Amino acid sequence: MVAVTIVALGCWALLAILDWHKKEAIKKIVHDLRIQQLGIAAKRFQAIEVAYDAGVVPLDNVYIASRDWEETAYESATTKAERVDALQKHYDRIKTLHDKTEALAFTSSLGGEYDKICSLKYWELEAKIWLAEEDRK
Repeated sequence: MVAVTIVALGCWALLAILDWHKKEAIKKIVHDLRIQQLGIAAKRFQAIEVAYDAGVVPLDNVYIASRDWEETAYESATTKAERVDALQKHYDRIKTLHDKTEALAFTSSLGGEYDKICSLKYWELEAKIWLAEEDRK
């Protein structure tokens, strides 16, 4: 009876070790995939921003690309400082685009339309809220 209990405990311990190694392997795979995704997110944003400036994609695409980049960076973060950095960079990208759009509006140039300014202001405020909420955590 004691031998059976020892064997059962040994099997349970072995299964626990194997399960732990499997979970660690999966964590590493996910981490490596997120690193790849971060690189692609940055390139994607830059490409979409150029396409927007050329007038071939709508403004929403720029926001979505920035948001995807922010979410990937946020999910990849291991510290609060990295999470704040992901949110701050998204805010900075949207703020820069908002400022540029307002400058176009000031000169009555194409690209400075009121609907774009309103959308960008909304997204800028949204990003500020996320930063404030992260600061509370």
